[in-house]
Amino acid sequence: MSFRSTFLVVFPETVGRKELNETGKIILPSTIIAKLRNETLMQFLLKNPLTQKTIGAGVEEFSSEEPSCVVPRWMCENLGLTENDKIVVQFQKFPKIKELIFQPSDNESANILNEKQIIMEYTLRSYPVLTQGSILVINFANKMFFLKVLFTKPERIVNTLSSNPTVTFSRPLMEFSHNWGEEEDEEEIRKSKQKDPFSGVAKSIRQTSKHDHH
Repeated sequence: MSFRSTFLVVFPETVGRKELNETGKIILPSTIIAKLRNETLMQFLLKNPLTQKTIGAGVEEFSSEEPSCVVPRWMCENLGLTENDKIVVQFQKFPKIKELIFQPSDNESANILNEKQIIMEYTLRSYPVLTQGSILVINFANKMFFLKVLFTKPERIVNTLSSNPTVTFSRPLMEFSHNWGEEEDEEEIRKSKQKDPFSGVAKSIRQTSKHDHH
């Protein structure tokens, strides 16, 4: 089943769904369900039609008004989009994640996130699709933490659902920006794959979710 259409970007807070900003999920119009009725796993490739930048996303629900697509702010930042911009949404099947390297934004984030496996489990449930180079927003203990998706395997965009990836933390980086596997990350990825990543131990996290929209 193939599906590809152009929508207008709406921020989550505009429709009273601010919590969506802390997920990797979008909201699409209900008319899309009929076009994908035979699919049990609904994930999408989002594209900025002007720059061709792309990012993967899951779907929270099908309730937005035509022709709008509710997109988390961090995804829009990745894509260089703002409200009312055009966004191309395409149904896509992504490979299951096998390996993941996270890069915390600072030492505090690294210490908390690395010690709390439950946070990582929550994070992967909230982000059913991960895109290498993007930065995730995590709300824990009333504080906002940021994690850069430094590396994903087997491909740049991966499905995290019902997966058992090896998760490694690289050294914290005090300042970073969204990018897509560019040269600035190559050295850090290489170091993280050697014997002394930040965590010292790679962690495997079991996922039990079967679908990405509930």
